[in-house]
Amino acid sequence: MVLGRRLNDSGGWAVRVSPVEKKPRWAASSEGPAPLLLHPPCLTGGRWGTQAWWAPVEDFATLKRDIAAEVKDVKREVTDLGQSVEILQQAHDAWEEEVDSHIRELLVLQDKNQELQYQLEDLENRSR
Repeated sequence: MVLGRRLNDSGGWAVRVSPVEKKPRWAASSEGPAPLLLHPPCLTGGRWGTQAWWAPVEDFATLKRDIAAEVKDVKREVTDLGQSVEILQQAHDAWEEEVDSHIRELLVLQDKNQELQYQLEDLENRSR
């Protein structure tokens, strides 16, 4: 994952790779046709911010494509999460409506029970 880019000391552009990557990352080298192999600090025990962790980049189209792909992936994840939240909200609303229905039914039954208790007391009083 590319974390950033900047102008390096020699005047060329460079990118920094993610510290969570477990494999070395290849980047274009301004010193020749061979790519420059970068080892993330997690493999070498180094620190970010030193010149060693910045790789020269010649092909901005590739960098732009990589960043666009990462943005697309994040947007897809956000969309998926949004759809999951919507589904959960609908399920919650349905559950809430069902609970409300049961509460209304319970209140009706309580009223009916109270009415029957009054009738029972009235019948008991008459029979004495």
